[in-house]
Amino acid sequence: MLRLLIVVNGLDQDSGLLRHSIMKALIAIVDGDGNKEAIQVVEDEDIFDLHEGMEWMDAPEGCANRWQLKDGVLVAPPEE
Repeated sequence: MLRLLIVVNGLDQDSGLLRHSIMKALIAIVDGDGNKEAIQVVEDEDIFDLHEGMEWMDAPEGCANRWQLKDGVLVAPPEE
């Protein structure tokens, strides 16, 4: 039997196999202009129900709070 593991993020405590954690970003409107940002990044199994106007989306590698949603894609904010 062949097992394929995509990305290494930690050890599965039951099997001892390396496992992949999928991250989700919580997206919310952050200003009066309707701009949206990631306000929280969590592992997939830690998501929770949301109020209207907020949504979960898959987070790219390295995603962190304050990343901006531009044309449906999360991007790092410009350096100041």
